[in-house]
Amino acid sequence: AMAAAVFRPAGSSGMPHGLSPERGLSWAVIAGTIVVLAIALTSAAVDARLRREEVLRQAAESAQAAAEDANRAKDQFLALLSHELRTPLNVVLGWTHVLAGRDDLTAEVRRGLDIVQRNARTQLRLVDELLDLQHLVLGQLSFERRPVELSALLAGALEEYRPMATERGVTLVSTTVPAIVRGDAVRLRQAIHNLLSNATKFTSPGGT
Repeated sequence: AMAAAVFRPAGSSGMPHGLSPERGLSWAVIAGTIVVLAIALTSAAVDARLRREEVLRQAAESAQAAAEDANRAKDQFLALLSHELRTPLNVVLGWTHVLAGRDDLTAEVRRGLDIVQRNARTQLRLVDELLDLQHLVLGQLSFERRPVELSALLAGALEEYRPMATERGVTLVSTTVPAIVRGDAVRLRQAIHNLLSNATKFTSPGGT
């Protein structure tokens, strides 16, 4: 607006009142310089914003790639852990089963074998639950609905936990359950074992 006022023509000469041609040229140079500087500053600000956005984008991509690498490493570790734990535990269960079938075992040795078998099965279940948790986080946990002998699952779990409960002075009892239900046998077994484990651990001695 100032530049327009300064250079507005006055009369027939085309020059502003009180300005010589040299001074008018100086004002034109100043005005042009100001415009150039404004354009340069605007361009620099835009460039800086674009560079900042590019840095943020690259940082986000790097963080995402690092998270994906960490997830893959965790999956590989869990798979390796499962394999490395399952192999010796299965060996322990296999040999304790063979030894438990002998007729010359003393009561103390048989009791020791029962304890070893029970704890080995517990460790296997913990490995399975760890993997299930990972599958749940990834949205890959599967369920298979089919007829399941619930009464047989419950009876087997009671037999497994009864020695531990007896050691703690706890009595395990069960009510009548449907003989056959539709569900996932693995998940039902996990639920029953978790319930019995908690009941055994947190029931006061002498309780039922």
